Amino acid sequence: MNNIHKTPDKQTTRKAWVDFGRGISMFLVVLFHTETYFPLSDFQLSPWVTSFRIPFFFFLSGYLYTSNHRRFSLRKKTIQILTRIVWTYMIFTTIIVLPKCLANQEPITHGLADILLGRASWFIVSLGLAQAMWAPVIRYTKNTHTYILYLTILLTIGTTIRMTNLGPFPYWLDSAILAAFFVGLGILYRIYQPRINHILPPRPTTFFTLLIIYITAITLDTHHLNTNTMIFVAGNHPHFPLAILYSLIGVATTTILVQIVKPIPVLCFVGINSLIFYYLNGGLLHTLSIITTHLGPSIPSTPTPDITTYAIELTICLLSCLILALIATIINRYAPALTGDRQALHNLWQKINHKKTNP
Repeated sequence: MNNIHKTPDKQTTRKAWVDFGRGISMFLVVLFHTETYFPLSDFQLSPWVTSFRIPFFFFLSGYLYTSNHRRFSLRKKTIQILTRIVWTYMIFTTIIVLPKCLANQEPITHGLADILLGRASWFIVSLGLAQAMWAPVIRYTKNTHTYILYLTILLTIGTTIRMTNLGPFPYWLDSAILAAFFVGLGILYRIYQPRINHILPPRPTTFFTLLIIYITAITLDTHHLNTNTMIFVAGNHPHFPLAILYSLIGVATTTILVQIVKPIPVLCFVGINSLIFYYLNGGLLHTLSIITTHLGPSIPSTPTPDITTYAIELTICLLSCLILALIATIINRYAPALTGDRQALHNLWQKINHKKTNP
């Protein structure tokens, strides 16, 4: 149930089902961007998974937030946020700023301003702020009832913001509040996992029951309310509590799935390298769309659901994942400091100091 494995390049114990889950979430992100840049068919898979695609990733990030909330180190968590999120955000957004500005026909000053103001990646900035929001809470109280109260406050504020059409806030604070809610759910799930698994046992029957409930809810909503939307997008969402409910059902369903299905190594690799995939997938797909538009053969679109045409989109998605996997392998092998690897950053810092003292 709790599959554990050791990665060859990082000798740290990992939970394979968590990597598997993060890999599924990130693959769905790549698929969403593929459907965005290559709209070849009216059929889209993304609307069916949009309720839980990103919330599930935040939930798993919360699960990995700390292995023991009673022995939580604020210093270690701060360093982790700075290296894994702030550092990688600055590095990767700076690397892609020039090609991004050229593709969007914007001056590079706009791109640099977006980086400094946190606009270059809502997902990463929201993830960093969400983790920062929980750090002092866990550091200064070990009372899980306080955590539940904090969760309630986050959900209330986040829902109010969405239902009153406020946002986006500076540094995506509105999205970060909702992200913190799902991160907190992951933290609580890790604390109460045995009890929760007793109520919702990770079994096929539980999964299929939740799946039927989820599909039924999304189908009814699509035909009557059209609430099914990305909850992290600012706008007027009068039925936002329903969107949250769908997200919770989707997160629960996928959590059961990754615990009852044997982890797929390829998706585990995507999960381990999820930040690299996130930073680069949009730019890669945008580049591929430009290449196919100007140099490649024209791919006909169809106004009706067409399995054959949609298969082309899936193929492009898989090709993009293959390219991203190659890039991730190269980065991990030759430039692991880019990913915020602490040992690699330590070695880099030592080399810099050595050059300063021995010019």
